[in-house]
Amino acid sequence: MLVNQDLSYFTCPEVWGQGYGTELVRTVCCLVHQELNIDCINARILRNNDRSRRILDGLKFQFTGLGTYWICDGRWKAAMLNYRLSVFSHLT
Repeated sequence: MLVNQDLSYFTCPEVWGQGYGTELVRTVCCLVHQELNIDCINARILRNNDRSRRILDGLKFQFTGLGTYWICDGRWKAAMLNYRLSVFSHLT
């Protein structure tokens, strides 16, 4: 049975560009795959979030398409990029 999980992460602007986001995502992905038998991790990022896009691309998440995210009972809308990671061997 394929088990999917969504990934969310945030870092403080003071540490942007120092590699913490990459290490955080890599560590969490390895942990949930090994310990919880998660087969697939989905991530959504804001379309203009270049730093997060580089993190996901660098960790070999696959771009799966554009999406829209609604918040506050449909009053706010953002263009999102959808990604998926389903191969984990390169992370260890």
